[in-house]
Amino acid sequence: MTEDALLYRFSAFVDLTPLECTALHDMIGPGSSFDAGKRIQWEGDAVSGMFFLHEGWVLSSIIHSDGSRQVLKVHRSGDIMNGPSLPFETAVASLVALTPAKVSTFPIHKLGMLFAAHPRLAAVLFLNCQEERVTLMDRLAVGGQLGAKHSVAAFLLQLFDGRPPSDGSDAKLHIPLTQHQIADVLGLSPVHVNRVMVALEAEGLIKRSAPRTGRGGHIYEFPDTPRLKSLVDMPERVRRRNPTWLPMPT
Repeated sequence: MTEDALLYRFSAFVDLTPLECTALHDMIGPGSSFDAGKRIQWEGDAVSGMFFLHEGWVLSSIIHSDGSRQVLKVHRSGDIMNGPSLPFETAVASLVALTPAKVSTFPIHKLGMLFAAHPRLAAVLFLNCQEERVTLMDRLAVGGQLGAKHSVAAFLLQLFDGRPPSDGSDAKLHIPLTQHQIADVLGLSPVHVNRVMVALEAEGLIKRSAPRTGRGGHIYEFPDTPRLKSLVDMPERVRRRNPTWLPMPT
């Protein structure tokens, strides 16, 4: 993972100082490897801290009373995971590696020390949480009002627009999710998702190809992102860089 990818969730909002970069590296640490399908955390585990995803994809999910699993969030390299669990005694969601992943654990006491020593980084974490909330709001609004086609298109766009630097900058993206998993995220049936994907391909809005052996999912190309964004009609969200109300950097 590149330096930019390691820090990009923070540097998306502010220009980090060398001291802040060092503090983040010290807190995050080198990480441990998880094979695809391995659990990082189960729903109901005691909450001891947060996780940083260096590499790979991780699914956050909950289990319903009937035993079925609902995928809530798709995490990618650079993401900080388990934040929603911090107010509670036990974890609110399970975290399972979708692909081979490298994950660091940083305990709550280290988070408290970081907040005390570097309040601007605490504020940026707060901004990241709000951005994630707006992403969910936009997805719910599109899916609730405009239907399955717009919901799938919006989800693909959010994955494409929110890709970390390590995913490259061209108009293609490897998404290791199966259609069943995409359907689970969006609350649709796999058959419905398949029909929407076929329709988007027929309209020239996406292209799909098989990835190299063992990677799963598809390589998605986005040959006409302006037209795809016009279909979805979501508000353009522009981050405010270096807000003046943030605490002074260290």
